[in-house]
Amino acid sequence: MRVISLATLGLLSVLIASAAAHAADLRISVANLAPDTGHLMLAVYASGDSFDARDGAVEEIRKRVDGDTATLEVSGLGDGRYAIAAFQDITGDRELTTNLLGMPQEPWGFSRDAAGSMGPPAFEDAAFVIEGEAVEMAIRLNRP
Repeated sequence: MRVISLATLGLLSVLIASAAAHAADLRISVANLAPDTGHLMLAVYASGDSFDARDGAVEEIRKRVDGDTATLEVSGLGDGRYAIAAFQDITGDRELTTNLLGMPQEPWGFSRDAAGSMGPPAFEDAAFVIEGEAVEMAIRLNRP
């Protein structure tokens, strides 16, 4: 039988409380949706590599569009830098529809309303910081 000392239990309690104290909520409001059409697709990324590849999001949300605005919440994010990519999936294929030149054909947007030239913005342009406090982020979708 293994015995755990009081000191070890105390250290575990401090570590668990510390982790909980550094988890934050992210509240995201999205505007300029095509009313009552399709789904809002949103992904939260924690690194430039995953943001650029659009792979490895720490959170992905799909929400039916009801009206022309939406509010979403992500709980328990650790301290760090994050960026959000969002689009309105009007066609129902769960992917951002583009034309032959790669221009979006469905509403799209990024955190901090970042915009790229000839493509999506860089992670640094869309990134925001979470440091233990709840964060509110507003995104206004661009329409094609």
